[in-house]
Amino acid sequence: MKGLLKLALLAGGIAVVVKYLQDQRAEWEGLTEPEVREKLATKFGDRVPTEAQGQISDAVVTKMRERGMLDESAGDVAPA
Repeated sequence: MKGLLKLALLAGGIAVVVKYLQDQRAEWEGLTEPEVREKLATKFGDRVPTEAQGQISDAVVTKMRERGMLDESAGDVAPA
């Protein structure tokens, strides 16, 4: 009986994590490049130096573009 309870708790925990990750992906998917950069800048705040923010934003945008998660319909936008 304890084994079943542990299995149920493990499955429930995994389900919660998967749902959270799906929600996060849906929140970011389909954004344009400027929207992604603005959202990242808001999340960084004053905790990350400006130079590092640019490098991180470039890496995130590049990875999202590779995965096809960016909305490219707005045309090519030069990186900030």
